[in-house]
Amino acid sequence: MKIKIYIGLDEPHQIAYNKCKKSILQKNNKYDIDILPINYNTVKEYERKKDPYESTQFAFARFFTPYLSNYEGISIFVDGDFLFIESIDKLIDLYDKKYAVMC
Repeated sequence: MKIKIYIGLDEPHQIAYNKCKKSILQKNNKYDIDILPINYNTVKEYERKKDPYESTQFAFARFFTPYLSNYEGISIFVDGDFLFIESIDKLIDLYDKKYAVMC
């Protein structure tokens, strides 16, 4: 099963996104993952008027994560400024299918 990891992309801070993605890929050993950017430009269905006071371009787009995954499988959202110092495998290992959402 492919696990989708959505990283919030704030386009003015592309370097943070790239570092987050790299930290996931460097430490992932166990699972087949697909890493995707998410923000109001990557979600075609995003229709909310863009508020000039939103803190990031993914402030509300992050809530499209289940929809973009067709409500199937395991999907993870992380902010673009996350840095994984240990394998994301440990987080995925905590998954329990009896819960619809885990935080």
